[in-house]
Amino acid sequence: ALHVVPLAMKLSQAGIAGCDALKLIVDRFHEPLSIGRGLSIADLAVIGNDLHHVKVNVNQAVAGVNALRPGDLRFNAYLGKVAAEFHHYLPFLQTLLQEADQLLPALPALLGISAPAYYLVELLDTTELRPGGGFIKDYGFATLIGGRLSAAHISDANLLDATFTQSGQTLSLPAGYRWFNQVTDSWSLRDSNLDADFPTAARFAEQNYSSEHARVDLQGVMAITPALMANALAITGPIGIPELHQTVTTRNLVDLIHYYQYGPGSHGTAGATFSRAAPSTPCFRFPQIVTGNHHVAANKGSADLFQRPRGRKPAPVPQCRCDHPALGGR
Repeated sequence: ALHVVPLAMKLSQAGIAGCDALKLIVDRFHEPLSIGRGLSIADLAVIGNDLHHVKVNVNQAVAGVNALRPGDLRFNAYLGKVAAEFHHYLPFLQTLLQEADQLLPALPALLGISAPAYYLVELLDTTELRPGGGFIKDYGFATLIGGRLSAAHISDANLLDATFTQSGQTLSLPAGYRWFNQVTDSWSLRDSNLDADFPTAARFAEQNYSSEHARVDLQGVMAITPALMANALAITGPIGIPELHQTVTTRNLVDLIHYYQYGPGSHGTAGATFSRAAPSTPCFRFPQIVTGNHHVAANKGSADLFQRPRGRKPAPVPQCRCDHPALGGR
């Protein structure tokens, strides 16, 4: 017992220090959208000090547990199980503390503590297929100060891209995405997510934005889909918009987005656009497109993905014989 009690005290002290750090974070962010005090450099110093105490106490506890002898655990059969669980979870705890040490120096820039942090926000239309999750219909910026959202502005991505194009400038598609020249001869922010790997697509979004109209240094990219909005509505419940005399629900969200995007009578415009482009798209690209957007298909039926205006007969399916080696010459 004389060897076990000090170990319990060390682990308890580590837990107290960890709770102190969490309490400070919760105090700063328990109402993240309200006006209040965010994290400061002084707060990060306190959190760093708390994590240091956690690490010191955990390391001392590890040394003590490793020094235990079988006789130290015999007075209580449960202690052997506790020691085994401690060793089981120790690698996870050590990795967590190591990652926290690496993250702390970057937090002032990421959370806008030393200066405001600007994040590019993409609003994706998942009914217009793109490997990155959907067509980037709108873009904007989220401004973080002290880790709290201080401002958010959204604009039509076409306005940015059109201004750039009308100035006589264009961006060339990278070699790996030349298949997209079946749709357009140039590149832009709205079509920057041609890769299913989000970090890659995010880097291209930052690159294209900087080339077209760089005004701020970006700390990162956030992509928002209707599915995320619907999940939020499932928590908040329907939201009324008095100016439009509409109530937005999880069921009518996508329909209302397209109604106000395209106007009345434009049901299925996005799908019809894709259908018209399909005959000119190389058939060996379709597996890549479908694979890159499998998460979209998992949430929407094929009838929703390839809609056509009501009352219009379906277009004939183009016949395609593909000898591309990616399909085994079939």
